[in-house]
Amino acid sequence: MKVLASCGATEQAPLVMHGMSRLPDRFLQLSIARLDCPHGNLPDSIRYIGALPAGAGRKADLPTWWDEVASARRVVVVSQGTAANVDFTELVQPTLDPLAGLDVLVVATPGRDAEPERVPTNARVAEFFPFDDLLPHTDVLVSNGGFGGVQQALGDGVPMVLAGRAEDRAEVTARAAWVGAAINPATQRPEAQDVRAAVERVLTETSCRERAAELVAEYARHDALTAIHETVTELGRWTERFQHGL
Repeated sequence: MKVLASCGATEQAPLVMHGMSRLPDRFLQLSIARLDCPHGNLPDSIRYIGALPAGAGRKADLPTWWDEVASARRVVVVSQGTAANVDFTELVQPTLDPLAGLDVLVVATPGRDAEPERVPTNARVAEFFPFDDLLPHTDVLVSNGGFGGVQQALGDGVPMVLAGRAEDRAEVTARAAWVGAAINPATQRPEAQDVRAAVERVLTETSCRERAAELVAEYARHDALTAIHETVTELGRWTERFQHGL
């Protein structure tokens, strides 16, 4: 509020979650409009620009068992992301255990230098695996709902099972399920049998796969990096004109 007052603001500051998107001259949302609930009063300053392009993350060598992924009939990937991955019993282990008897190749990406306690024979583990390479071969992504990973998966048309409630994950998982591209157990620590049931549902029913595939074209219509560049350039011109009193 002090910063707003120093800029000449005289009205009461809005709530933080409202103000962070409505106060800036431009708010660029790294997503698509269809993944958001309908709004009838969004200001023009809020713009959806799609996901960041593939290849923007850090690189890693493909594991020696990569050919198994490329040739597998069905691949299920499980990831707790790069931050909320301290306790593998939240999601990684409850996915590996019940899928041990399923005719799928399970790829677990712990996100740190550690392995789950139990790794079934139909599972492979890699600390980090480039999603750019992995997602085109993925039939189901089991994730705790990290925003970036969900956007990248939907941009590739990959349906998901999302179990996460911390930080922004409750909102992200709810939206992906609302649009029909994911199953949301609505818990931080799902039961193993519930994970298996959700994965089998995505594999056998067509609805989640079809909804996820429908979103690919909308993501493809956006160029996030170009939108960011154009916006920075536009606002830079405004600043120059303001400084010169034009």
